[in-house]
Amino acid sequence: MVKIEFGPNDEETKAAALELRDQLLMNLSKRTGIRVVDALTAMTLDPTYFLRGRLRMAAGKARLSISLVLSETGEPSFSQNYQGETADIFAFFDETAAQVNADIRNHLNNFDAERVKHMPIEEMGISDLLARVASTGQSGKHKEWLDARKYLDRALELNPDHPMVLAMSSMGDILFARTRFEEIEPCKAELLESALNLALVSMPKSDYLFAVRGMCYLFGKKDFKSAKRDCHHSLKLNPTYYFGRLILSMVEIAEGKFDDALATLEQVEGLATEKSYEPMRQVNLAVCLYCSGDFQGCANALDSVIQLQPGFWTLHRFKAIVLRKLGDTDAAAANDAVADALSKEPTMFFLKPLLRAERAALLEALVPTEGF
Repeated sequence: MVKIEFGPNDEETKAAALELRDQLLMNLSKRTGIRVVDALTAMTLDPTYFLRGRLRMAAGKARLSISLVLSETGEPSFSQNYQGETADIFAFFDETAAQVNADIRNHLNNFDAERVKHMPIEEMGISDLLARVASTGQSGKHKEWLDARKYLDRALELNPDHPMVLAMSSMGDILFARTRFEEIEPCKAELLESALNLALVSMPKSDYLFAVRGMCYLFGKKDFKSAKRDCHHSLKLNPTYYFGRLILSMVEIAEGKFDDALATLEQVEGLATEKSYEPMRQVNLAVCLYCSGDFQGCANALDSVIQLQPGFWTLHRFKAIVLRKLGDTDAAAANDAVADALSKEPTMFFLKPLLRAERAALLEALVPTEGF
């Protein structure tokens, strides 16, 4: 990362550019899977990209222009402008740094996924295999996740102790169990926890690893206290981490603290957008609103996720249930008809929530029955 140019050339703008650069460097350095180097202090450089920026401030407003440039050719790989009010300059720093971090994360994930899309699996290294798996996160289709599992298995063959391989494999196991509405056996939960503990020895500052171990404590061990602790630590490492807050909302749902979960999900909405997780956020929001008795709000959340992902039976069945609560039987029947016409496979962004016994009927109506 090179220095951020700035204008006008005064002390206030210079200080703002330095602060924003430090925050970007800190946020990007926390991201697993890439190495970020400070070009102003590094002794040697051999980067794939240079991250360049220019900050302009005037009349209570600021605009940051960011470019990610390929070092070999000088071609821009990614560029974006970010602007906002400077009345609260620290809020501008926080929001802008979070958005840049998420946009670059998404860009590099998509770039890597496209790069390895047609590469034979036997020619892939660890980073190639993980990029192939990460690209599957854009899909909610169970068959595509099953296909991605072979890339994780290959990565485990190459390096069974690699921290990111252990983390992504553990997350995959948890997702498969919960989207199939299955429980994780105690012995399996112990294995998952051991794998994640091993990964954290190598990467103790990974926000992602702590969030995944939080999932393990939540769904594997039903240890809400430890799950919440890991989620909070993930957010301590990265206060704007979308996935960390998403898992925290699941813990709060399990605790029956729906107001807290709604507040957490609202905070997620205000953070930088990581598009692959948005359907999961909307599903969690719908579950919260349903359990809180806000059936219209629940229907609205389901409308939002159906607009993003219309081809999943679980969403239409859930909406039919909610519409009956609202007394709209005709619309409910129409949604049931859509659900009946779709495959009853697991929906990979619809994890079976941990709810109390009085919600058993809802969960029973949403159990997948095909594809596994």
